[in-house]
Amino acid sequence: MAVAYSKSYELDVVENASQELPYLATVAIDDDAANLITLVGVTLYPGVGNEIAFDVVAVEGVTLGGDAMTYLMTVFKGGWTVDIYYKVGATGGSKDVVVTYNNPDIIYGVFTSSIVIGTYQGVDQSSPIVESTSATGLNRNPEGTLTSDSADNAIVDLTVISRGTTRFTLTEDGDGTNRKLNLVGSTGALHYGTLTDVVGSGAKTMSYNISGTTNKNWAMGLLELKAAADSTPLRMLMGIG
Repeated sequence: MAVAYSKSYELDVVENASQELPYLATVAIDDDAANLITLVGVTLYPGVGNEIAFDVVAVEGVTLGGDAMTYLMTVFKGGWTVDIYYKVGATGGSKDVVVTYNNPDIIYGVFTSSIVIGTYQGVDQSSPIVESTSATGLNRNPEGTLTSDSADNAIVDLTVISRGTTRFTLTEDGDGTNRKLNLVGSTGALHYGTLTDVVGSGAKTMSYNISGTTNKNWAMGLLELKAAADSTPLRMLMGIG
């Protein structure tokens, strides 16, 4: 069976230091499709620097239905960051995805974040991710390539793209189908959180186009989802001559 897109969700988070850390953001999801995986991309712009600095907010963890999701990667460029987490299995009804933002060195945090969630069915439950990679840049063509090992596997990207104070039109122009193109924030903290996927074998280039003439920082995480084995029983016809 081939991997197939199922559902997507999003949540905008803009925190102006009105609450003490840790800050929890919650998104309710519901998907009981067969051989499911839930992917969560959390974009973050902490206002200054990037998350490797000691005095800014970072993503501490993500849970689904109270269980910790598996951390895959963090990709950042120029202060904009995307963290990617995943968990296999059907949700069993409505369950909350909870993202915890924190930094034990500070009390209050100022940050902007887009939580983008995608669920995919037909995914191998024991080894769901074949491989992953990342790409970053400062230009008008966010782009990353990953090679799929099977015609039934899917390549997925979760990407953060800075918009700042410069208006532009963002479009997907690569091999994938865009599922989310979410703009969050205000003034200089404006940025996009995106989700795009494609099913098929061979090298797949996930790409976006930024209109205009101003280069922008972007950071992309790519992963390959392994298709679940076909569970259809093999039937044999035997004839007696």
